Amino acid sequence: MNYLTPKEKLEIVLDLCEKHGITAYNIGGNTPLNASGVQRILKREVRPQSKTIDILYDYVIEKERESRHKESLKVLENINPVEDLETGYSNSIQEMVAREVYKRLEPLLSEIIQQQQQSNRILIKNSIQLERIKIDIDDLKTNIEEMNKVLSPKK
Repeated sequence: MNYLTPKEKLEIVLDLCEKHGITAYNIGGNTPLNASGVQRILKREVRPQSKTIDILYDYVIEKERESRHKESLKVLENINPVEDLETGYSNSIQEMVAREVYKRLEPLLSEIIQQQQQSNRILIKNSIQLERIKIDIDDLKTNIEEMNKVLSPKK
């Protein structure tokens, strides 16, 4: 499988933010990231950590999927029927197929979006828990060092 590097992901994030008008405020309000920190990332003033890039990447990819879904729905809604010249009825095969495809795909697309959103929420929760664990480990190391100083005989 071909994985993206953090640098490649960041470039995609920056491109999609520009393409869809995604602001630091949008990202800050919908992720655990701070809007002012995101603003500095979007302005390329700082180099974010990989974990931050992953959160940004997941958010903008979700927005890209939502945008594509909306575009697909617009295309299906704007199909113009061709009237049969003899009967005056709309019986375009293209229209009938499009309506059937739309009826079958719309619930599936909605389910996919919901599942992706749930997956993103789980990823964010896991990232937060991992950070808390790292902090706890650092605290434990500090406590152990302090205990060793107290318990070790002074020379």
